Amino acid sequence: MEYLTYYAALCAIVLAVIYNIMHSKKRKLPPGPFNLPIVGYLPFLGEKPHLTFRKLSEKYGPVFRLRLGMSPAIIITDYNIMKEAFSKSAILNRPPNFSQTVPDGLGLSSVNGQEWIEQRRYTMRAIKTMGLGKSKWQNFVQDEVDEYVQLLEKQNGKPFDPKSPLIASIANNIFSLIFGYRLPHESPQMSVIIKALYSFPKLFNQTGLFLIPGLFTFFKIAGLSPEFTDMIAFNNFFREEVDKKKNKKDGTNESSFTEDYLYRMKEESKVETSFQGLYI
Repeated sequence: MEYLTYYAALCAIVLAVIYNIMHSKKRKLPPGPFNLPIVGYLPFLGEKPHLTFRKLSEKYGPVFRLRLGMSPAIIITDYNIMKEAFSKSAILNRPPNFSQTVPDGLGLSSVNGQEWIEQRRYTMRAIKTMGLGKSKWQNFVQDEVDEYVQLLEKQNGKPFDPKSPLIASIANNIFSLIFGYRLPHESPQMSVIIKALYSFPKLFNQTGLFLIPGLFTFFKIAGLSPEFTDMIAFNNFFREEVDKKKNKKDGTNESSFTEDYLYRMKEESKVETSFQGLYI
C-alpha cells in the first residue's frame, strides 16, 4: 500500500507538470509560477493575496501569469503598466463567470462591449440630469445628514460603532436617486440593503467558488452560501420596487432614475438598442 501511495503521488506530480507545460505553450504568455490542475494557484494565495502577488512580482516581474482555479489570469503589479492596460477597451470586459454573482444574471454588471458603453453613457447623463445639483436630491441628502447628526447627538459623547448607520445613510442617498424617495433606517427594506452590502464583498472573497467549474452553482442550489441568499433578497426587493414604478401611471420620466430608464425603454422599444428589457 505504501508503494501505491508513492506511485499515486508521483503520477499526480507528473500530471501537474504536463498540465503546466501544455497550458503555458498554448499562447505567448508572461512567465509565472507552477499551477496545480483544477485549483491552479488558489491554494498558495494565502489570506492576503496582494502580498503573495507582490512576492511573485519580485521573481517574475511586474506582469506575470497564473491560474485561479481553471481560469487563466494575468497579474499586473506596476501602476504605469496597469494604467496603460486599462486604457484599452479590449481588456475591459468582465470575466464570463462574473454574472453568477447577480441572481438573475442581468444588469450593468454583466454586460460588455457596445452594450456597456451605451448603458454607461446613459447612466452618467441620467444621474447628472436627475440627481447631482438638483434641489430634490439635495434635499434627500440633507435629510440624511440631519438624521445622522441627530443619531450622533443621541450618543451623548459615548463611543459607538457608526458603521451600520453610516452605510444606511449612504445607501439611502443612492436609493433616493434610483427610486425617488428615502427609506426609514429601521425599515425591513433597509435591513435587506445593509445585509447585501455586507455580503457582497464577502461573496467575492470566496474566490474558489467562482473559479472552480460548477462549485458556485452547487453552493447556490444547496443553499450553502448565505451571502448569495442575501443577494437574492436584495435583488427581489429591487425588482419589487421596479414593478411599482412600472405600474405607476401618474409619474413622469424625470421623477427618478428608474422611471427615466423605463421611459427610455418604452421610447426605444422599436429600435435595436440595449434598452429592450434586458436590465429592468
